[in-house]
Amino acid sequence: MFMNAYIFTANPENPRCPDLSELAQEVRNNPVTGWSLYERGPWVDEYREGDLAFLLQQATGNSTKKPRGIIGVGTVVPNENGQIVYWSTFRLTGESGLFVDIRFDCLIDPVAEDYRRLDRDLLLKEGYYEFYRVRQSGWQIKDSARAAEIRGLFLKQASSIPIWRATPSKGKRLIYNLKKGTFR
Repeated sequence: MFMNAYIFTANPENPRCPDLSELAQEVRNNPVTGWSLYERGPWVDEYREGDLAFLLQQATGNSTKKPRGIIGVGTVVPNENGQIVYWSTFRLTGESGLFVDIRFDCLIDPVAEDYRRLDRDLLLKEGYYEFYRVRQSGWQIKDSARAAEIRGLFLKQASSIPIWRATPSKGKRLIYNLKKGTFR
């Protein structure tokens, strides 16, 4: 079981956010990458090696039509200097901020592999409210057993067929039941 679990956020509309498709390609060659934290978050001193890390793609404002959901999962690892939390600069803007290194077990390309994202609205529908109002990177999930369950759901979804698909005979959309692993 993981000691702690955290949700790190990626908002493609934020100028600090790297191109997520390029990042997914980079992670295939080198699974460790630094991710920024909310600097004044209450958990800055609590990150430990082996903590579970989710990458949640977000959208800004009232963008309900933009895709949101888990696109990656991994564990927190120390950087090359042995530090868990460290100061670094954002690649795109040159600004400095707090970072942790994450070794991704799986990071999907949210553009080319959109169907593999674990949709946030489906998580909410199934009762996983930890993802309801994540406003900052590094949000802690209090229940490690639920976090491990969500990790399993994401890895299953990331290696499977689309959540939404059309049936050839009726043309209706089927909804994938996360807990049962079946369409309804």
